[in-house]
Amino acid sequence: MVRNKTKDALNSIPMPELQAKLGSSPEGLSQAEAQKRLTQYGPNEIEELSPTDIKISRLIREELESGRKDDLYPVKPQRIVSDVRTAMGDDD
Repeated sequence: MVRNKTKDALNSIPMPELQAKLGSSPEGLSQAEAQKRLTQYGPNEIEELSPTDIKISRLIREELESGRKDDLYPVKPQRIVSDVRTAMGDDD
């Protein structure tokens, strides 16, 4: 299984050191720091997909699925993507 190197790196840092790197503490962000980050980065929201984005995502997913079990040579990109996604797992 392929692992996410960033996630592994964060898991290996002791919590106090990680909190210092992130500018946080066990109690979370101070009100001032939260306001600063809100101003700098905006609200912590998941952007809604437009109907066009949803349709494109569905078409790409269907195209990738269609090549999932394709054993023809040369190997189609859809098969490569499917195999890589299978090897990586849901967390990667």
